[in-house]
Amino acid sequence: MRIVLKRNSKIFLLLFFSSIFAIIGGIITTIKTPMNLSVSGLYLILAGIGLFFLVLSISTKDQKSVRTWAIYSGIFYGIALLCGSLISFRSGHIITAKIVALCGTFVILLTLYSIISTLRRGKQHE
Repeated sequence: MRIVLKRNSKIFLLLFFSSIFAIIGGIITTIKTPMNLSVSGLYLILAGIGLFFLVLSISTKDQKSVRTWAIYSGIFYGIALLCGSLISFRSGHIITAKIVALCGTFVILLTLYSIISTLRRGKQHE
């Protein structure tokens, strides 16, 4: 049994506004450096979008929508972790970059597994 987070609860509002502020912060960081692409701004935007989709998946009652939002969340958050790895690598933190890249790869692989199992389940019901 899955617990659904109510959309008027404090936890939902905290996570929702955290995702919105992360997206806005990433956009502001990217606007401040228009000539070269700000990887840290891109990281904030992708992590904010991933958190936003995670909040939607936690607060949705429909099982199909839960899977869809969770897959979107995994994709965006996995790519955000890979961007975080690039930031760590540019800063000279090689070990941290490898660990964060490993976590990003793990999240993306879990998301791909979820996509494949969802597609297989859909074909079995047809």
